[in-house]
Amino acid sequence: MTPKLNWLALPCLLLLAGCFFVRAPTAEELALLDNPPGYVRAKQDLLAPLALQWLNETEANLLDKGRLLPEADVSVARERWAM
Repeated sequence: MTPKLNWLALPCLLLLAGCFFVRAPTAEELALLDNPPGYVRAKQDLLAPLALQWLNETEANLLDKGRLLPEADVSVARERWAM
């Protein structure tokens, strides 16, 4: 490794290591996740239909460009789905 790359890799590794040290959520935080405030629910209600519309449009566009799987791949997928 070059010295320049070492100085780039070191902060990246430190940031990655910091992701492992996360405290457990408090009971109050868990309660907020179970029952989010009204303004959060309002945003969800506003954005969910738009997200589903985008997903359906994207899926329709990609299905037109796709190709069928060979029968061997379909059978493997069915076997794994049944697990």
